[in-house]
Amino acid sequence: MARFTNQAQLRYGNEITNSNIAVGEITEVLSATKTAVRDTYGQNENVTYVISIVNSGTTAFNGITVTDNLGEYLFNTRELTPLTYIPGTVKYYANGILQATPAVTAGPPLTITGITVPAGGNVTLT
Repeated sequence: MARFTNQAQLRYGNEITNSNIAVGEITEVLSATKTAVRDTYGQNENVTYVISIVNSGTTAFNGITVTDNLGEYLFNTRELTPLTYIPGTVKYYANGILQATPAVTAGPPLTITGITVPAGGNVTLT
């Protein structure tokens, strides 16, 4: 969260006076988490992740894009990506109600676009 201060200054002729200092805070209204459905997976098993986005604000957020690097990491001089997206598997829920499938680019990175998070609501992507 960002904190800000603001002070006004009034000049008239040679006189200068300052106002009080107003203090405020810009709070984050969107938060996101990503978790695996299970703690462990075996070799060649599909890994299922859940991405949750919560909007604590009073305005909906439209056109959100979610990007996932699919576990990409640098090994020596090569970038390795251990995970791949299985086409057609993304499910998009807004406030617990299944929505139309969003646009997905398999990547890497995996990109999910066209997400709307309702005011005071949440979105779950699986």
